[in-house]
Amino acid sequence: MTYKFYCGECARQCNAVERDFGIGGYEFWGARGNDVRMVTVSDCCDGDIFADPELEEAIEFSKD
Repeated sequence: MTYKFYCGECARQCNAVERDFGIGGYEFWGARGNDVRMVTVSDCCDGDIFADPELEEAIEFSKD
């Protein structure tokens, strides 16, 4: 089954991709860490993904 997704930025049909929007490596009071925030966005504009061409039904991807 193929799904059709629509970009919230340009309203064109797109594919869903995961991008890392975290800040990366950091240091806080001597403790080092790495921030990773994976978000599913459109492959064209990194915008929100919608299920319908009218951009009314946003798609939420869960990691369950």
